[in-house]
Amino acid sequence: MGLRTPGRTPDFLTSSKCILCCYDAMSFACCFIPLSGLKKRRLEAIEEKRRKKEERELQCSERERLQQSEVEQRECSEQEELQQSEQKQRECTEQEKLQQSEHEQLQQSEQEQLQQSELEQLQQSEQEQLQQSELEQLQQSELEQLQQSELEQLQQSEQEQLQRGEQEQQQQENDQEQEEMQDSPQRELKQYLQGEPKECPLDHLVRSLQEELNRRSEEEKRLLFKVEEQERRYQEELQRREKEDLLRREQEEAVRQQNEQLENRLEEEQRLRLKAEEQERRHQEDLQRREQEELLRRQREDVVHRQKEELERRLKEEKRLRLIAEEQEHILRARHQEELQRRDQEELMSPRRDRINTKGVMVRVGGGWERLDEFLAKHDAGQLKGRLNTSIYESSFNSSDRSIGRSRSRQSRSNESYLS
Repeated sequence: MGLRTPGRTPDFLTSSKCILCCYDAMSFACCFIPLSGLKKRRLEAIEEKRRKKEERELQCSERERLQQSEVEQRECSEQEELQQSEQKQRECTEQEKLQQSEHEQLQQSEQEQLQQSELEQLQQSEQEQLQQSELEQLQQSELEQLQQSELEQLQQSEQEQLQRGEQEQQQQENDQEQEEMQDSPQRELKQYLQGEPKECPLDHLVRSLQEELNRRSEEEKRLLFKVEEQERRYQEELQRREKEDLLRREQEEAVRQQNEQLENRLEEEQRLRLKAEEQERRHQEDLQRREQEELLRRQREDVVHRQKEELERRLKEEKRLRLIAEEQEHILRARHQEELQRRDQEELMSPRRDRINTKGVMVRVGGGWERLDEFLAKHDAGQLKGRLNTSIYESSFNSSDRSIGRSRSRQSRSNESYLS
């Protein structure tokens, strides 16, 4: 129902509230519509529409919640995939860095080994050269000493021979002088010619020369033998030193090879130990990563399970509340229907036209407008059932009419109880 604006044609489409019961005229609970059949059908249609609307809203809310849960799950899955991809990428980068570091360490170790081997070879070559030079110097010094000793011995022997020859010559001269002093040569020759047993001076000279020659040959043999003996000893000493040097070199080479083998074994053991430690570290990291992945998976499963349980609980709760609301609504609707039927019966048994101020009230009949008091005068209340299908507008009413006030308050309480 709505107020009629003076000077304007009443518009049913702009009607808002009834002036008697103050309720929305579109709810068809207005006190000016006493027809029970029309009110019942329209009320049922409105209730059905409202129920369908609530069902649609509930379905939309459930669909929105499901979409929201799907979006959340999809976001969680995308975030997990992103985390997994980041984890894999991080693992790949760490593995590449580790491989790069291992490669660099290997190159560095190889370079160090190469430098060490070159340094050892250089030191060994320098040492060999030094030893060779020392050996050559030693051999040269020994040869020089030997030559010097031989030369000294030869000079000494020659000097001794010269001294001995001089002494012998001096002795011979002395002997000759003594002989000359004792016996003259003529006498000796005479004695020799006379057949006396005297030795011939020439034989004595020949014999002495022969003895000197024999002595010198013996001395030369003795010196030659001594020189040969020294040469032999020198060669033996050289061979012994060469053998000792060769043995020392072999021992040094064996020691160097043993040291190299020991260093290689130590390096191999260190490399294997580092490799085992690296494998153990990778194994521990893999175990930790798997444990973290398992923990994250369990957490995700727990979150999804809790979300499912929460969603099922909400759906059950909403279903229970919807059933309770539908049951209460059904009860209230039945009660309201009974109240409407009772009021319709009361209104049919006692028409309200005597309590309504019909002055200025217009009704739409057919294609035109007609005053309500004239319309009511022409028709009986029973004949109005099913024919009054339009809204009624009132421009003014008698505020002093207590029956209208009581009717409005009663209708307000009824509508309030229905709405509650």
